[in-house]
Amino acid sequence: MITDSPTSYNALLTETNPGSRALLTLWACFDYSSIRWGFIAPLHFMSEYELGSFSDLAAVTASEAAFDEALQDLELKKLVKRRDIGVYQMPDEVAQYIQSSLSESQRAELGFLVVTMFGLHAERSHPDQHSQRGLPGNEIISHLQSFCKLLSGEALEDNEAGNTEVALLGLSQIGELLSRANDLVQAEKFYLKAIRGSECLLGPQNRQYLERCFSLGTLYYDLRRLPQAEEFLLTAARGYEATSGSDDTKTQDAFDFLAMTYRDLERVQDAVDIHIRMVERRTAILGPENIDTLVSLHRLGMAYKAQGELQRAEETIRKTWQGFCKVLGPRHHATLSIMADLGKITSERGELVPAEESCNQAHQG
Repeated sequence: MITDSPTSYNALLTETNPGSRALLTLWACFDYSSIRWGFIAPLHFMSEYELGSFSDLAAVTASEAAFDEALQDLELKKLVKRRDIGVYQMPDEVAQYIQSSLSESQRAELGFLVVTMFGLHAERSHPDQHSQRGLPGNEIISHLQSFCKLLSGEALEDNEAGNTEVALLGLSQIGELLSRANDLVQAEKFYLKAIRGSECLLGPQNRQYLERCFSLGTLYYDLRRLPQAEEFLLTAARGYEATSGSDDTKTQDAFDFLAMTYRDLERVQDAVDIHIRMVERRTAILGPENIDTLVSLHRLGMAYKAQGELQRAEETIRKTWQGFCKVLGPRHHATLSIMADLGKITSERGELVPAEESCNQAHQG
């Protein structure tokens, strides 16, 4: 990908190209099961757009059974050094190689791999605690800042950071890690720097810029800072629709969150109008029993409830509930949650619902 090396990890160890050896050593700085997962996983759950430069390397890694052996060989040759918690330290020779030999585009491509692997590694580690094969969240962030500084020359903690693609990737990933750790105030700071830099460097129609607006919008929604949530979600929704069309999943997700924000801002008719459109699009594209369609339908029902349209709310939530019963079963926690919403609405209307019986019927038929 970055080098002209053969597609065998064992060959990389003996290849005369020092860049190949140095880059494999860099990858070995991570818990290598995370690396393997990071390269193989995109084949299974990333979109074609997100795959990008991952695709070829993922295919190679998925078919390379000797990956663990190659990394163990690196350790025997003293090219990497194992730490107590199962992660490797980066030798000086790799840092020197990166600084002296990689072009800006190669650093950006490597940065994408590094930042993504940190994110996947973090998913397997509980924040601020040691897991069996992971780093605590604060140490992951520290390592990520060090790698991004090496690749971009920018210190991510600086207010003016965000002038290179690598730095923008790092800022966004740290924002996400902090958000997962529920440190929402600090997450906001990193997201804002990533958004400012993305708009200047990549432009307001760039997908990465829009994704960062969406992430910050949902963060503001969780913080109940609804005017700010509206601003960034509206930017993301309009941008996705303009660049990817109304059928794109990201477009629909952004509009759904925007509609929930409008509902909580008591702009209920705006919320209902958007939710109706999203239900129609998802039903046409995914079908009426797709989970995403049913989630949008549930949100529409709750918007009707907020509007005081209890009959419409009951009909919509009941349809959602029956769909969840059929797809997930009557005892799934999501089904039970929607059944509770339905119970509250019918109670407000002064009706009784044979809930479990109706749900079992939906599940069977």
